[in-house]
Amino acid sequence: MEVKFVLGVACGLFLRVVLLSQGISQWLSKRIEISTPVSSWRRVVEGITLLNHGYSPYEGDMYHQSPLLLSFFHGVWRIPYAVDAIFLLTDILIAVALHQIATLHQRYIIAKQKKEQDSYAEDTADIRYQAWGNIAAAVAMAYWLNPFAIVTCAAHTTTALTTLTLSWSILAAMRGKLMASCLGIAVAAHLDPYLIMMAIPVAMLIAKVNDSSLRHSIIKTLTLVGVFSAALIYLCFSQSGSWDFIHSTYGFVLTVPDFTPNVGIFWYLFTEMFEHFRTFFLWVFQLHVFFYLLPLGMRLRDHPFFLVYLISHVVGVFKSYPALGDTALPLTLLFMWKHLFVYVRSLLVVSVMFLASIVLMPTFWYLWILAGSGNANFFYSGTLAYNLAHVILLGGSLTAFLRREFDLKHGCNAQLDGKPAVVRLE
Repeated sequence: MEVKFVLGVACGLFLRVVLLSQGISQWLSKRIEISTPVSSWRRVVEGITLLNHGYSPYEGDMYHQSPLLLSFFHGVWRIPYAVDAIFLLTDILIAVALHQIATLHQRYIIAKQKKEQDSYAEDTADIRYQAWGNIAAAVAMAYWLNPFAIVTCAAHTTTALTTLTLSWSILAAMRGKLMASCLGIAVAAHLDPYLIMMAIPVAMLIAKVNDSSLRHSIIKTLTLVGVFSAALIYLCFSQSGSWDFIHSTYGFVLTVPDFTPNVGIFWYLFTEMFEHFRTFFLWVFQLHVFFYLLPLGMRLRDHPFFLVYLISHVVGVFKSYPALGDTALPLTLLFMWKHLFVYVRSLLVVSVMFLASIVLMPTFWYLWILAGSGNANFFYSGTLAYNLAHVILLGGSLTAFLRREFDLKHGCNAQLDGKPAVVRLE
């Protein structure tokens, strides 16, 4: 495994360096599947240019990211290879965090299983979690070699920075460190407002790790995340000198004024929608993202880490301006539940749908924009296939998790009236 791990590290590093050094980075930064109006590196450069000429980057409609992010890159973007090094280091730190998260998660699962094994049915030996010595390295490699993560790094999209803060926040929560985890969530939500939802799963995870009161943990987490978020907003005000950034960042994400195509579902529907219906459906689509938190939180209150995966995956798929890199983290987290794969159906179908959509989206974009022989429906059909694959994977993983929990309690060969029972999850 050590040889394979070294080869994997070398391969991932080689791919990133090649894409960063051969000018492909500029081409990737223009791809709408990878960069969005709220994560594009080209828009960061536009913001820096406006700032250098004495204009506010928020006066126009080009820059929609944090003033703190702009100030950070303003000081380094002219240094040769500095930006490349930052994004390469970002991916390395994410892989390191995932390595640690996988190690802690396996310890937690094994300890939980030993504690509850007396309540398990007798015929469940085959579905119980078996320790996997290489799980941490496998999870780290799953991210390091993930094509979505590689192109996100090469394109310099700020999605990578959001993933970094979220992954280290999850790691802090796994270690029971409330303050560090809340700071990470606040920074992640500052970069991506939808990730404010992660405060609840993280609070539940901290309560479980520290064996403390769930109610108190949620109150403390929400309070600290609120304080840190307010501090970040005030720092942005101090940096920019006005409150215009709020409308251009948070307001931009929530009101969705830019219909630039991406891999999400917002852009096409709001392009085709009559204006007098827009407000209603805007509320529907935005609330839809947050809707899943309450029912999933109630059902998975004893399994907060799986809830972390589900909510991060939901955000990555259903947010207003998603990119391929937004699902790199949740897809990697799913590898920690390898024992569920025997329950997950349609893995082949999902894999084929992912492959087909990734090929079809740039193809249809070329036919629509460059060749002029297609239209928006072509590209949108590719995005629908991509999103449907994620929905099937989300539903399949949740069903597999619940079915395994049922089998652990009631046995794998449940019978009804002397005949094999058919279990249906409703």
